[in-house]
Amino acid sequence: GALFVPDLDTSSWHLGRSQMQTRRDAGTRYRSPYVSNRVPDFHLRRKSPERIWEVPLVDVVVDAASATLEEAGTTVSALLAGTTPDIRLWLVGPWSGIGDGRRSPLDEAQLDLRLIRETFRGDPRVRFSEEAPEEDPQVPFRLYVPAGTALTGTAVADMVDTANKEKAGLLCAPLPGATREGDGVLRMERAQAFARARHLFPGARGRDLDRAVEEVYGTHWMPGGALVPAEGEGKGESPEALRRKLDQARTEVERLRARARRAERKLRWFTPGVTRRIARKFVR
Repeated sequence: GALFVPDLDTSSWHLGRSQMQTRRDAGTRYRSPYVSNRVPDFHLRRKSPERIWEVPLVDVVVDAASATLEEAGTTVSALLAGTTPDIRLWLVGPWSGIGDGRRSPLDEAQLDLRLIRETFRGDPRVRFSEEAPEEDPQVPFRLYVPAGTALTGTAVADMVDTANKEKAGLLCAPLPGATREGDGVLRMERAQAFARARHLFPGARGRDLDRAVEEVYGTHWMPGGALVPAEGEGKGESPEALRRKLDQARTEVERLRARARRAERKLRWFTPGVTRRIARKFVR
């Protein structure tokens, strides 16, 4: 949430050529794993979208207090199986009320909570909390998902892309069938926007904080229908997923082309005249 104001009268000098000028490939190779683990929106990190990193891209919060096992399973399973694996998923509920004493296995009051915890406690991305966790300034986004919502595999990635494209501090997506504000709405918060709003408007909470975010950063609404599977939808990949794969393939092609051009320049530098000698042999 910090705001940097440049001083155009300042200057700086680098003593000699930088390491990234003299040994660019080696420098990138060294820096990439360190930066990728700590900076979720680092561009080289996106070349390995299937990885789980130390600092997640999105904190996802699901209120499971009154959810059934099936409702929680629908939402959590879709999130964990999506195309954005570097998430940290918080299941909020009265977990401390689940005791280990004598109970009626099939009729206890906390049966669904117990089954939800047992189902997902083995996944390292899942956390169990009594209340919504405090904001982590290292994580760029926080997403609130109503329990029972079935999301598409690309829903999280699509919301992040939209938030970045629209430069939105708050992104809201009403789900099909939602009848009132706050009911059935996917809500993605940008950490830096909310931190900035809290700094400028101390004590703002709830809707007042949302209005502050809209004033300092902007709010964007998008249709939620594209983020949930359509009725009767098969298992084929969505156009968004196919476009994302195509973009990744194009990026990889450009990277390999640039690498090939660098290798060709090095070869020409170290072996002057080789091309002409080879060409003469073929002519003969």
